[in-house]
Amino acid sequence: TISHESLLTFSNPFVSNKAANGNVNIVSQESGVLIHQLKVNNANGATRIARLNDVNSTPLSIMNEVYSVAFNGNFQGFLIPEFTSMWKRQYSSCLDLASDSTDIALTDVSGHVYSIIRVDGTQRWANTRLTYRGVTAPAYFKRHVVVGDYEGYVYFLDDATGEIKSMRMIDSSGLYTAPVSDEDYLYIQSRDGTLYAVDIAEKNEE
Repeated sequence: TISHESLLTFSNPFVSNKAANGNVNIVSQESGVLIHQLKVNNANGATRIARLNDVNSTPLSIMNEVYSVAFNGNFQGFLIPEFTSMWKRQYSSCLDLASDSTDIALTDVSGHVYSIIRVDGTQRWANTRLTYRGVTAPAYFKRHVVVGDYEGYVYFLDDATGEIKSMRMIDSSGLYTAPVSDEDYLYIQSRDGTLYAVDIAEKNEE
């Protein structure tokens, strides 16, 4: 069963989608035939909730690498088309990943934000100050990792240390989707549908 199917184009003739069984499915872009399944997570635990192992976030593709995180346990990097695991680490998330030239940022189920080094999966930093604030998926923007929260604040974290350098109140209806960035601005949509274009916050604005 495919949940919230999402296709992702690679630099080679494959596409991938996420599934409710802990797998990332690799599909031929030309024929639509299932070529391989990457096992991201196994169902474990005594309860049905504990055994949830869905891959709900969109797989992240960077050249011949694919990265995926499961709801209840594992974050993995794979090589394509070898279909081999580069590394596996214990993180739980249902939100999309973000990347820059060296790192991958993720927000876990508790609202903690992490930076993971792509080459070996080691943790560069962790920020746990936003626990249970309904933190959004991250985005990279001008040497920062940026996330929003349910109260409508946006936080600019130093991409080298994870320190919150500044924060800004955007919209009291709350922020629930990941920011989107280009070279000039960060684009953020609030819960009530208002779209904002913002730059780096130079000081806290509460």
